[in-house]
Amino acid sequence: MSRNIFIYRDGKLHSFESHKTPEFKIEKRLDWVVYGNDKTDREWFNRYPDFLIHLYNSSAKNNAIINSKCDFITGQGLSYSNIGLDISNKIAVQAFINRITDNEVFERTVKDHIIQGGFANEMVYNKALDKVEPYHIDFSKIRVSKPVWNHTDNKWEDPIFYYTNDWSVRKPEENEDFTTFELFKWTKDKTEIDKNKRYLVYYKEYRPNLGVYPLPDYIACIPYVAADYEIGNFTYNNVKNGFSSGYLINFYNGEPTDEQKRQIVNDFDNVLHGTDNAGRSIKSFNEDKESGVEITPLNANGQDDRFINLNNSIRDEIYTGHGVDPVIVGLKGQNGFNNNADEKRTAIESWQNGYVDQKQKVYEDYFTNILNFNGQSGKIEIIKKRTISGVMTEQLMQAVLTKNQILERFGYPPVKEESTTTTVEMSADDRLVKMFSETGFDDSELKLVKSRQTPIFGTDDAFDKEQILKSKFITQQEQSVLKMLIGGNEPEQIQSTLKITTADYTKLTESLTEKGLIDENGVTPKGTRESDKNEVFVVYKYVKRNDVKGTDIIDTTRPFCRKMVEMSKTKSWTIEQIRALNNGMDLDVFTSRGGWRTLPDTNIHVPYCRHIWETRLVRRK
Repeated sequence: MSRNIFIYRDGKLHSFESHKTPEFKIEKRLDWVVYGNDKTDREWFNRYPDFLIHLYNSSAKNNAIINSKCDFITGQGLSYSNIGLDISNKIAVQAFINRITDNEVFERTVKDHIIQGGFANEMVYNKALDKVEPYHIDFSKIRVSKPVWNHTDNKWEDPIFYYTNDWSVRKPEENEDFTTFELFKWTKDKTEIDKNKRYLVYYKEYRPNLGVYPLPDYIACIPYVAADYEIGNFTYNNVKNGFSSGYLINFYNGEPTDEQKRQIVNDFDNVLHGTDNAGRSIKSFNEDKESGVEITPLNANGQDDRFINLNNSIRDEIYTGHGVDPVIVGLKGQNGFNNNADEKRTAIESWQNGYVDQKQKVYEDYFTNILNFNGQSGKIEIIKKRTISGVMTEQLMQAVLTKNQILERFGYPPVKEESTTTTVEMSADDRLVKMFSETGFDDSELKLVKSRQTPIFGTDDAFDKEQILKSKFITQQEQSVLKMLIGGNEPEQIQSTLKITTADYTKLTESLTEKGLIDENGVTPKGTRESDKNEVFVVYKYVKRNDVKGTDIIDTTRPFCRKMVEMSKTKSWTIEQIRALNNGMDLDVFTSRGGWRTLPDTNIHVPYCRHIWETRLVRRK
């Protein structure tokens, strides 16, 4: 650790150390852990979050990067996956999202998280104590109690959280707004819930040997962020005051004592040193020239050049510490603004797939947990920002667009094409695989009911087969009717709520009766169990056919099939998602299946490969 020595105005030697991470100190007189124990700068004592906010507000580079991070993480807002949800659940999930959006919980929580490395939400129970609503709490205003070991239970006690708007005062516990929070435990055991207490979710990112408070992910570049502010301050004051240079100062009024020398040196340094004093002039009052002070400007010492070079170095360190490519926020190296869309798109996609996706998953899981805690099915998702569109080359247009699509792109009317029979060979395989990689379900989210391999002769045929496969299971509408019957609703109320006719309602109840879910006495025990299950739906995987010998992939397997088989080990796709890909590629994925192949030991050619789209009936877990 480097050390610096200076003479203070009291004449004593003082030392200070180079920047280090904040110290989370336990003091006997306090109930909470000190959030930053800076001995050299008492302004930020127990106020490290305020120091980080100060850097956010004062450093242009740091501000731009943090804003970009928050912008990408929040994306286009919250949505939900509607697969497997009935109408009533869809309405409930959307209402939950609307409340989070209206209260700005998502955006404010993300901003706290990125600036300070953690966030806090107050969880407010309803009167029945079986549901909660999250509300944003300013993370910088929270302090955590000292860790206490429970020797009886042999574990750490749950922390207590303290809130006040002003931690700079000597006794913050005497502030009018001083409040305590208990840890929210994600339990519905009403014996553990006290209506008179307030509960907090306190999230912090993990890093080794952390303690009770988090650190931001850019902690390593904090010294450079602070220096960035000083450089900006220096530039402003230098321009404002007109110049900045070095001086030789001679005193002709006798030999002062050592203590007077120290005081004089300190007074002049207060004028000449520091970015706040850049370019300031010096005033001296004397009886005559011989007994006065002589101040001789030295040759220009290149301070401006040094600050420019230092600024470039600081910029690079800040972007490195944040893990952000400068092109994402509109800059590129030393060349100023960058208009290269391809380069920016590549940088953004890489960042989205790494840093942003990881952070978004935190919030998707967090809000989904709250939703499920409240007894509602569903999965909260973040709508990702749209990427920058690339310029489609003539070669690419010819490969992936029809003649009429190209004409439409340039504003010309379509032409009637002659009917021809052609062999469809997969084109732009990499683009199709990329589209598959950007959609679909992770298998960890799904519970398999049954699966089968059967020839599918196009998207419409797949849809018809789905209806047959699902016919033995309850539909979304049937489940909605079942739930409303359990809730004691009359047929007229059910028809009005679901916006269905009397004939439709009769068909639904007949179907429920055939499936043994209702009878003349009302909802059966089987119907009650079925009402709590998520709706079944169909997904597809690209796998090796059962009638083909050998491994999934062989030497002659096409690149498209290799990638799809590998991807299908962990992912599945609905017919709606596949239809969207069909529209984008102008072909039917079900019938293409990797192109033609020759059967082993024959001259027989078939318009499909060794793989097939396997049909899987699933529920959400």
